[in-house]
Amino acid sequence: MVAYLLRRLVSLLSILVVVGLVVFFLVRLVPGDPTSALLGENATAEQIGALRTRLGLDRSLLAQFGAWMESVARGDLGTSIYMRIPVVTAVIQRIEPTGMLALAATLVAVLLGVSLGVIAAIRHNTAVDYAVMVIAMLGLSLPTFWLGLLMIMLFAVTLQWLPAAGYVSILQEPVASLRYLLMPALALGFSQAAIIARMTRASVLDTLGEDYVRTAHSKGLAAARVVIGHALRNAILPIVTVIGLSIATLAGGVVVTETVFNIPGAGRLVIDSVLRRDYPVIQGSVLLVAFVYAFVNLLVDLSYAFFDPRVRYQ
Repeated sequence: MVAYLLRRLVSLLSILVVVGLVVFFLVRLVPGDPTSALLGENATAEQIGALRTRLGLDRSLLAQFGAWMESVARGDLGTSIYMRIPVVTAVIQRIEPTGMLALAATLVAVLLGVSLGVIAAIRHNTAVDYAVMVIAMLGLSLPTFWLGLLMIMLFAVTLQWLPAAGYVSILQEPVASLRYLLMPALALGFSQAAIIARMTRASVLDTLGEDYVRTAHSKGLAAARVVIGHALRNAILPIVTVIGLSIATLAGGVVVTETVFNIPGAGRLVIDSVLRRDYPVIQGSVLLVAFVYAFVNLLVDLSYAFFDPRVRYQ
C-alpha cells in the first residue's frame, strides 16, 4: 500500500511538471504580452522595456520557466501582474463560488445519474429504460453553455422563478445562495449525470443476473434491498471510477458555466487573466486544476479497497 501510494505521488508530481511546462510555453504563444494590457497602445518603447525588465519578461523563456518552477516548488505560484497580489490569494478570494458550484453540480450528477441508471437497469427493455437512455443521450449532446442559456430564458426570463446570474455567499444568505446555484449546478451536472447513468445501468445489469442476486430474491428480500444491498453494491467500482472522472471534469467545466451565469469564481478569474495576459494567474490556476484532477483520481483508486475488501495494492 505504501509503495503504491509513493509511486502514485511521484506520478502526480510528474504530471504537474508536464502540465506546468505545457501551460507556461502555451500562454506565451498567444500574440501580445502583459505590457500591452497594462500600458495600453500609446506606451513608448522605453516604458515597455522598463516594464518587461521589472516583470522579468526580458529574460529567456527557459530562465523564466526555471524561476517559476523554483517558486512553485516552494509553494509560491507567483504574483498577479494585473492585481499585484499573490496568485494563491487571488484564487482563495474566488474559491467559494467555484467550490459551491462544483459541489452542487457533483451532487446533481451523482444523485441523478445513479438513480436513473438503477431505474433503467431494473426496467430493462421497457419504456422507462428507453426514456432514461434518451435523457442520457441529450445530456451527452447538449453543450453546457447552451443548456445554461436555455434555462436562463425559461426559468429566469419567462417564468421569473430564479435569478438569471450572479452569486450570493452561502455564509450570508444560504437560501438565496441556493437559488443562485440551482440553474448553474443543473446545467453543469446534467452532462456528467448522463455518463454516470449509462455506466450505472450497464454495471447493475451485469450483476442482476448473478446467482447471489437470484438467491437474495428467492429468500424473499425486498426488491429495493436486493438492488441496493446486492446488485448496486457489487457493481459500484466502475461507477465510482466514472464519478471520480466526472468530479475532475466538473472542476474544469466551471470556467464556461461561471461565464454564462456571471458567477465571480475562479473560472471567471482565469478568463479575465487570459484577456489581460496575466501569466502567473493563468499558470497557477491551470496547475491547481491539474492537481485537483490528479488528486481526485488518486482518491478514487484508493477508495476501491473501501468498497471492495478484495482489492489489493501492489
